[in-house]
Amino acid sequence: MSVLSNAIKLVILVLNALCVVAMIACAYSSCLPPQYHPRWSLLGLIFPVFLCANILFVIFWLFVKWKYASLSLLGLLLCFGTVRAYMPVNFSGEAPDSAIKIMTYNAGVFGFPDGHTWEDNPVLEMILNSDADIVCLQEIGGFGAAINRKKLKQDVYPYVMMDKGMACLSKYPILSKKQIKYTSWGNNSFAYELCVEQDTVLLVNNHLESYKLSRADKALYKDVLTNPQSAEDNSDFKNLIRRLMRSNKARGAQVDSVKAFLDANAPNYRHVIVCGDFNETPVSYSYNQLTENLNDAFASSGCGLGFTYSRNGMFFRLDHILVSDAVKVHDAYVDHSTDASDHYPMCAVIELK
Repeated sequence: MSVLSNAIKLVILVLNALCVVAMIACAYSSCLPPQYHPRWSLLGLIFPVFLCANILFVIFWLFVKWKYASLSLLGLLLCFGTVRAYMPVNFSGEAPDSAIKIMTYNAGVFGFPDGHTWEDNPVLEMILNSDADIVCLQEIGGFGAAINRKKLKQDVYPYVMMDKGMACLSKYPILSKKQIKYTSWGNNSFAYELCVEQDTVLLVNNHLESYKLSRADKALYKDVLTNPQSAEDNSDFKNLIRRLMRSNKARGAQVDSVKAFLDANAPNYRHVIVCGDFNETPVSYSYNQLTENLNDAFASSGCGLGFTYSRNGMFFRLDHILVSDAVKVHDAYVDHSTDASDHYPMCAVIELK
């Protein structure tokens, strides 16, 4: 009986080791440019699978043979930075009166068409009630004129700039706007200069390449996660993988352009904020590049998984707010007050130091 028991433990230990290696590979895949390593760039999407598996292995070995728990604990230690970015645990502090609130939101063309009128539009209502000082919007579509409704512009946000499906609404003067150039259809990045309490803040609003998944694609993705064998000889799944790789390659080139702009311009500003719909999780090349010199507001002050996208059983944090060292984050959270869009707003309460 002991021989059989030891054999079972050995098999489980080997599976544990494979899960550790897979988790580390997923965590560090974000270092590789997807333009040159498109397949590796997809590993970040399955990082949570191996993260959960290793946490379960730790719990299992603590009850069976506690010394073996060190294998997964070592893996978690090697991936500590990625784990903390993906699933931070923080306790928000009380913000001073001088703190300002910034919100980034993929408005999903204001939730149309869902039977709403401009008079009861939930996206407009959410923005109106958000108490945010600065709002960065993506995917406003052709409904930019709606921002003038509900007296948003006149009474709440006197400074508004809109262009190519993107918008910046601000209670502070917007001094300038510049588009960050890269090749894309329907995706854009804009840099704004804002005058906030006599400080000039560089704010970059992004909407990077989407995976453009259909409902059928999402169902297929979930099926493969729950039953990996279903991917074998599945032409639909292979086609999906090719499209995911193309999206990652396009997004990688876009984020390289944003990073080049920041490298050239950010040193001229003490306060820098980069936000938007990155269409990437914290385990990705885009996130890795943009957080090289910036801090993730949610990772430093948020708590939990912070999913900003939750549709069709898929849960990801795709929307981010990044800040320079001179910007102190007191709190960061996801606003679930409306589900009119397929994204939820990411909010941060910050202080300019």
